[in-house]
Amino acid sequence: MNINENKLRLQNLSLFNPGVKSMSSVSSSSVNPYISDVIDNLKKCQKAKEACKILEDAANNGDFSVKSGVLFKHEDYTIQNMLKIYGESYKRALETVGKLGLSITPIHIETIEKENEMFIVSHLPGTKSGELIPYSEAKNKVSKEDKLAAFKDLQKLTQEGLVDNEVLNGKYWFVTPDTHKIMLPEWSSLRRLQPGENKAVLEQYYNILFNK
Repeated sequence: MNINENKLRLQNLSLFNPGVKSMSSVSSSSVNPYISDVIDNLKKCQKAKEACKILEDAANNGDFSVKSGVLFKHEDYTIQNMLKIYGESYKRALETVGKLGLSITPIHIETIEKENEMFIVSHLPGTKSGELIPYSEAKNKVSKEDKLAAFKDLQKLTQEGLVDNEVLNGKYWFVTPDTHKIMLPEWSSLRRLQPGENKAVLEQYYNILFNK
């Protein structure tokens, strides 16, 4: 993802409290031990380039797969390297949806800041064996019960007065490779609902989930 795309997708997040703290309820003891060690090593770095080298070396050793040079994946965890100017808004979006306890969102574990860069650690259950599968390719593998559960999560999000433009447009919908559940990992276009928008938003979610 390039900087211009990030900037465009994050422009709606100024409405959220910039002082919000991490909502993650994940204890350090429940995090994958390897990821815990990586987090500790990243924290010890003085400069961003040192933290980047740790991830790059781990990827060269086969401990991480890498996408677009900035998203590092180990089993069902990811570490995303972002410029701080965009990463702060992205982190707030993850925390905002995370505090609702939705099953369709990544779990924000921790964010490490180094100079003008951030390293955002997330847990995506059901992805140990591989990458997320686009929903358009794997929707037939998702049970009706799991689709209903996802719809209930989206109803809860709507009741909180929140919507993500790109999720609403059907972009960045995925299925977990191990459990065949719906996962929506991108929330960078999160915004407040407009008055009277709720019904149309829920209808759009329903169409994405259930219409062939």
